[in-house]
Amino acid sequence: MRFLPSGDGGGTAARRFLPVLVLWAAAVLCLFPAPAKGGETPVTIEADRLEYEENGEICRASGNVLILYEGARLTAQEVLVNRETGDAKAEGDVRIEQGADRLEGARANFNFLTETGVLHDGKIFFSENHLYLQGKEIHKLGEDTYRVLQGKATTCDGETPDWSIAGEEVRVTVDGYGTIRHGTFRVLDTPVFYVPYFLFPAKKTRQSGFLLPRLAYSRDKNGFDITVPLFLAVSDRTDATLYQRWMDKRGFQEGAEFRYCVDGDHSGVLYGDYLRDGREPGTPERISGDGGDASRNRWSWYWNHNSTFAGGFYGVVDLKKVSDRWYFQDFSTENYFAGHWSDDQAERFRRVSFFADQSLPSLDSSARLVKDWDRFNLTALAQYTDNFQTDTNEETLQKYPQISLTGFPAPIPGTPFHAALDGSFTHYYRQEGSDGELADLYPKLSLPLERFSWFQVTPELGLKYLRWDGSSDRDGEEGSRGDRGVVTARIDATSEVSRVYAFRAGSVDKVKHTIMPEIEYLYIPDPGLEDCPDYVEPLEATNAVICSLTNVLTARMTGADGKNRYWDVFRLKLSQTLDIAEMRKDLSPGEERKPLGLLGVKASLTPNEFVYLSADAAYEPNDGFWKKTDYYLQLRDGRGDKATVEYLYTRDSVEELNVTLRARCTKTLDLGYILKENLKDKQTVEATYALRYRRQCWALELSYSEKPDDRQILVSLVLFGLGQGWPGGGTSW
Repeated sequence: MRFLPSGDGGGTAARRFLPVLVLWAAAVLCLFPAPAKGGETPVTIEADRLEYEENGEICRASGNVLILYEGARLTAQEVLVNRETGDAKAEGDVRIEQGADRLEGARANFNFLTETGVLHDGKIFFSENHLYLQGKEIHKLGEDTYRVLQGKATTCDGETPDWSIAGEEVRVTVDGYGTIRHGTFRVLDTPVFYVPYFLFPAKKTRQSGFLLPRLAYSRDKNGFDITVPLFLAVSDRTDATLYQRWMDKRGFQEGAEFRYCVDGDHSGVLYGDYLRDGREPGTPERISGDGGDASRNRWSWYWNHNSTFAGGFYGVVDLKKVSDRWYFQDFSTENYFAGHWSDDQAERFRRVSFFADQSLPSLDSSARLVKDWDRFNLTALAQYTDNFQTDTNEETLQKYPQISLTGFPAPIPGTPFHAALDGSFTHYYRQEGSDGELADLYPKLSLPLERFSWFQVTPELGLKYLRWDGSSDRDGEEGSRGDRGVVTARIDATSEVSRVYAFRAGSVDKVKHTIMPEIEYLYIPDPGLEDCPDYVEPLEATNAVICSLTNVLTARMTGADGKNRYWDVFRLKLSQTLDIAEMRKDLSPGEERKPLGLLGVKASLTPNEFVYLSADAAYEPNDGFWKKTDYYLQLRDGRGDKATVEYLYTRDSVEELNVTLRARCTKTLDLGYILKENLKDKQTVEATYALRYRRQCWALELSYSEKPDDRQILVSLVLFGLGQGWPGGGTSW
């Protein structure tokens, strides 16, 4: 190893470079990773005085000691190292810094051979999750393990932290977890409550420990509602969460989630909960006698599993079940499914694809095995549906199994034609009513014709063949049997033209205008399916032309780094159907022709990152009214303020107004408001008032919600560094 002098700087400080000091530096820095073996490590040492005893085996440095080593910096007033035993001692404002991590204390004793030691009246800061450890004595028991006597842990800055957990003994493993025995949770160093044993993560990686509780009060449904989750890191590839939930008006609900990942190709989630309900399920107006006392046993379970096999095979199991059709009505404000819902199914452990509240009409469970080729897909599916809109599920059609084969459009070798295929065989079952089998085969033959680079025409012929074999129903009535085959025709003509314009507005320098017209002709003769079972999907006779026109404005912005960024500033699509069969049909007295279908209008406007506006509407030209008008507006600014307004209208069925507001009043205080109005029935579906207060190491959210069947107060607390994100049930604004 070599030593690099730092210069005299005035001549008052003695600077010596001996091999023994290398060992001493390693001892001082034993709290940090050791350098790679075999390389030379430059060490710079400065001190007012250096003394050597017992033939150089003992070195004493004193007076403004400074050591620079492997990106680390140590300062102290006096340091003593015994080369023979490996013992070292540092005294007087000991401070070690490496990167953003630091250690400081009155004095330290350690052994560089065993990498153990004691820091007295010290504090350690781990920058990875902004964690402080402080105590009378901090014992380093190994490479990454610490034991703190009369210790305190917090993620808050300052001598008097906003919150901390203190105890007689604190044990911490870096990139592991910490435990505190006989501790107290403190606010501004004042004990608030006693914790006999507490676990907390010492890094951002997954670690065992209690998650933050969820506190709520529901006036009409649940009463006081408290959930205390316990997370268990079972192994590198498995973990679990235990949910203990107590509801004042309902009782104690126990839930457990188990997550696993095997070799990256097989992963899944298992969940179940049970409650002996203290209240009768559903509304007081519900029909009595459907379950009696047994209906108070409320439960749910969920299993989502994904496997990838060799040869293009993969399997998905997505099973869920609840005890009764009132489950999501009674637990709409908080349930496992709502807390793990995600519209991004790419998330491995958040694949609940539906939002579980009182409006959920049904629940589908499925299992599928899929085989993919370059041009084909083969899927075997079993599906079971729970219908919450009926008293019983006996008349609901179930699919098991369903086998489908899809052949994607592909050229036929030696010809200009392309072929595609859609085919399936399904067995339908239900306890009441007819069931049976359905075979559906739909081969297609197309001829893509490209005329110029901007125009393409594709004629297509298909043969739609259906065959069904209905079984006798439970009343002994003979099932329906039959088949149908129809030839379908389709012609699709598309084009795309564009032009780029120089445009100067802020950082935007160019705008591209793209026009994409499309005309489609579709012909399906009358298949004559009037006498087929209800599980045969309707195939309506069609003789129509569908026209659409899409306009897109794309902006280019050049950033400060010289890279270009593109986004669609404006998009407008108009579409309409002309029904030729309607134009040709014979009219009855007083009947009018209505050949024009709905005029579809879809538009979006994104002038910058702060404004987004979209519209989705449908106009009925024959009778002169809007069938559908849906609008969405989102406004935000760089400070964090946000407002969204959504208006949904479908003639004779839906008229809703949804508003979400977030005002960042100060750097620490947000105010929120959520309003959901059913304008058709003149009823407020939800009105929520929320307050979120943020500090450097914690945040608190208070919300009050009014719904037609309940009023709720929710408290959500986050201690940064001891958990990420808001607890389940927190408002989304």
